[in-house]
Amino acid sequence: MLKNKKIIMFLALILVLTTAVVGCGTDGEVEEPEENEEANGDETPVDEEKTLVIAMPEEIEGTDVQQVRWDNLVHNLLYQPLAMFDLEIKDILPAEAMNYEITEDGTVITFTLAEDAKFSNGNPLTADAVKKSMERYIEISPYSYDFDPISEIVAEDDQTLVLKLENSAAFLWPVLTSVYGAPVDPSVAEELGAEAFNRDAVGNGLFMVESWEQGSKIDLVKNPNFKTYNPEVENQGPALIDKITIRFIPENFTRVSEIEAGSVDMIVGVPTENVDTLKENPDITVYEYLQTGIDYIALNPELPHLDDVNVRKAMALAINKDEINTVLNNTVKPRYGLISESQLAYDAETEEELAEEYAFDLEKAKSLLSDAGYEDTDGDGIVEKDGKDLALSMMVALDVPALKQSA
Repeated sequence: MLKNKKIIMFLALILVLTTAVVGCGTDGEVEEPEENEEANGDETPVDEEKTLVIAMPEEIEGTDVQQVRWDNLVHNLLYQPLAMFDLEIKDILPAEAMNYEITEDGTVITFTLAEDAKFSNGNPLTADAVKKSMERYIEISPYSYDFDPISEIVAEDDQTLVLKLENSAAFLWPVLTSVYGAPVDPSVAEELGAEAFNRDAVGNGLFMVESWEQGSKIDLVKNPNFKTYNPEVENQGPALIDKITIRFIPENFTRVSEIEAGSVDMIVGVPTENVDTLKENPDITVYEYLQTGIDYIALNPELPHLDDVNVRKAMALAINKDEINTVLNNTVKPRYGLISESQLAYDAETEEELAEEYAFDLEKAKSLLSDAGYEDTDGDGIVEKDGKDLALSMMVALDVPALKQSA
């Protein structure tokens, strides 16, 4: 484990976004042993394996990013897209690809790969391999429609991949720059089959799967073949950390106890009630930033009650986002649109308009329910229509502390 190094990640909240990563001790630097350092009285120099231990609440669905319905830190360690946005989310930078070109009309995107590009297992990462990986994504991914703008995928030679589009599609870039747009090794995927590959996928990221004990942990080891062409990255080769162990610990108290005791270096999913205490801990440093996206309640308009737009809008107006922020110790930012400041295409003027339209207004919410035909005729405090109470069920991700608490 990294000496004197603790990091906590307090991720993502509801209807909003603030995220914090917490770390401490060495300002993010890995301690290197002295050249002639002795251990246990032995005169032989110690070449200590550098291991990072992370605790997170939710276990992955699988390691194959083309099969899973949601990604997390594990997938970001296992995969690298061909290109990615810069830290300001303004420019698109090369990543796995050495460079890329876009025609003036935006209908042809050409990626150039390095001659020595490899997957983590050493297999050549060629244009044809990326082509087959994309075709597999279109065939099996629950998000296959992401690639709908692409009319043809062409591997012109080993290093040149061309994507042809019917029309310019700027919205394709958030996919291409995400882990979902990263290549998997199609030859291994075909050899193992979907189920086995989902347990031990081969990608091209900083790390690769060593073992996965479901319900417990996943061990990742550094990918010796890793290379990035992202100019914002200082170390463009293999990771300086040898191994990452990610433990799946759904209990909030246990995760916090582990970081305080020094049993783990980093935790994901810090309960909001613990943030201030952890900030006061001299052994822990908290880094705060906006998450990329928002958390929201998804409604099914096919269900009774929710099939009326007035009911849906009444619910939006009746939820006081500022109160949720208070419950979450002011660690989130209420949002009214679907895009946050940390995302491409955020527009402050649109957010301001939506904030005015959907501001907390209990009386207007009651009026909308009345217009929809809901009244409290029996005085029990619950409105009903046609003799049926307006009652709904909400599913909540209990392994995401902020979502559970805000619900």
